Amino acid sequence: MDIIEAVKICLITKYFNFDDRGSRAEYWLFFLAIYAVESVIEVIFAPSLWVIAIIFLPVFIPQIAVTARRLHDIGRSGWDQLWLLSIVGIPVVVWWLITPSDPGENRYGEEPK
Repeated sequence: MDIIEAVKICLITKYFNFDDRGSRAEYWLFFLAIYAVESVIEVIFAPSLWVIAIIFLPVFIPQIAVTARRLHDIGRSGWDQLWLLSIVGIPVVVWWLITPSDPGENRYGEEPK
């Protein structure tokens, strides 16, 4: 999977899909692409509230969805990403996001390719 494919999957194919499993590559490449685009736009246009809103709003739902799919890939509930709202939970969720996929099928479906 390359970065373009990850962005297409997250923004077009699986925009509102919270049910399947998502690979580490899909999650981290999408995260990298969004971070890179946000950084470039904030350098070009000084960081202002309207610029941040224009960038943040279209990718808010796909970011939650791809995180839920990634957590499903390791057998965790998508609701576990709510731990990101606490300072103590941030390292735990990051650990889950870098954990390798569960081999084979789990309760959320087949292993992503």
